Amino acid sequence: MTDYSMWIEKHQPTTLDECILDAFPEYVKRQMLHMSAQTSLPNVLLYGIAGTGKSTIARILCDDSKYDVRPLNGSMMTKSDIPALEKFVKANNLFGNRRVVFVDEADGISTPAQLALRSLIEPTHNVSWFFTCNFRKKLIEPITSRFMQIECTQPPQSERNKHIAAIVHRCQQILNAEKITDVGDEELHVLVSNKYPDIRATINELQMRYSFLAEAA
Repeated sequence: MTDYSMWIEKHQPTTLDECILDAFPEYVKRQMLHMSAQTSLPNVLLYGIAGTGKSTIARILCDDSKYDVRPLNGSMMTKSDIPALEKFVKANNLFGNRRVVFVDEADGISTPAQLALRSLIEPTHNVSWFFTCNFRKKLIEPITSRFMQIECTQPPQSERNKHIAAIVHRCQQILNAEKITDVGDEELHVLVSNKYPDIRATINELQMRYSFLAEAA
């Protein structure tokens, strides 16, 4: 039977070590690794180019084995959602786990909802907030000023070959897991370069081009 599972989901990293972090400055990588080893998080906003791993990194850091996580999709959030969120933020935590509100696509939160969120994003509530978005400017300044902001973008020109090589290596890992062994690095380098820096689009294209080889193997 043909397996039509999306590779981007099937082979999604589960640890930071499996993520492609070469686009980040060294101090950002160290900060992320530090956060992953802790039992609390600062308020973090990951923003920038689509497909660069923001949501994956966020899900790893918002580890639901350590935290009581409330996941939300910002593109569906309106002011009417704030009262229920306020109950989560202000409720007594019986088990002692730190609470985390994880909002993916936070640039889709309506402006009235953003205005209502300001008073909830306060350290006195003992809750961490983790946002991802493509367009930081769609978030109001009273929101962004409450976050540690990390840009997800292309590295400097001098570092891009290293970043591309890391994505090629990840593609080979996925192909090996799918038992596809006859695709060379040079061919993958062309594929990665054409989609760069969108890792999600790269892996989707990888599946489009080579998944039938797994069936033939």
